Amino acid sequence: MKLFSCTLAFIAILSSTVLNAQSDILDARTNYAIGETVTVTGIITSGADLGSVRYIQDESAGIALYPGNDWTDWSAEPNPGDEVTVTGEISEYNGLLEIGPNLTQVDILSSGNPLPDALVVTPNQLNESLEGQLVVIEGTTFDAGGQIIEANTTYTFISSGEDGIIYVRSSNSLVGTVLNGCEMNLMGIVSQFSFDGFGGYQLLPRGTADMVSTSGICLSSEVEQINISQSSFDLTWYTDVVGDSEVEWGITPELGNTTSDLFLSTDHLISLSGLSPGTLYYAR
Repeated sequence: MKLFSCTLAFIAILSSTVLNAQSDILDARTNYAIGETVTVTGIITSGADLGSVRYIQDESAGIALYPGNDWTDWSAEPNPGDEVTVTGEISEYNGLLEIGPNLTQVDILSSGNPLPDALVVTPNQLNESLEGQLVVIEGTTFDAGGQIIEANTTYTFISSGEDGIIYVRSSNSLVGTVLNGCEMNLMGIVSQFSFDGFGGYQLLPRGTADMVSTSGICLSSEVEQINISQSSFDLTWYTDVVGDSEVEWGITPELGNTTSDLFLSTDHLISLSGLSPGTLYYAR
């Protein structure tokens, strides 16, 4: 009888150990169902620019951590470079796999750790296998370059003939800055927003440091049209470094005329004169 009791106790202890076993993040992503509890350890790769959500990554994969509205239920708020162990339920929000908001453990083991190296990818490679991971897309340009970045907005980029999108939420420090109009190496975390759970993959840049220009000179403001008269107007803009100024313009998208100023400055102004009243002009 005593032997039988001891055997039952051993089985119970063993079962408890298995249920609370540590998983790598890839295991958590692939072998646990929604509502099941998992424990993972990894490096935090995002901060408050992405709201309350934090992304955590180990050598196997990455995943989102969602505490709810904020981290006030915990002794500290995880920040980039923190090594963290977290226990919580797997959930899904519009296709994005998360741990939380039902969290039972958030332990910061150490801080100041180097972030994982960003994986070099192309826009078409933004998919489920990379969700939650830090990546970089080289040679990227934005059609909306030169515009002021607005909150809770998506912007389309292109690289190697492939299209992708970034999403900038209201908490991001990019809001109110000028979207770089030059070719850049674009870094961010792969995320997903899809009502049916399919597609909708997007890149989440974590601030200006994730948009590294590879060009010699870039727009640092929108191009503004000022001093408008019946036969003339001025175009003015700013650049990040000094350079000369040149505007191609015309009455069709093919343009055809060029006006230049060789004076080197970061503050640029070109005057277009001799124009016809009531006529639409195109300029680049």
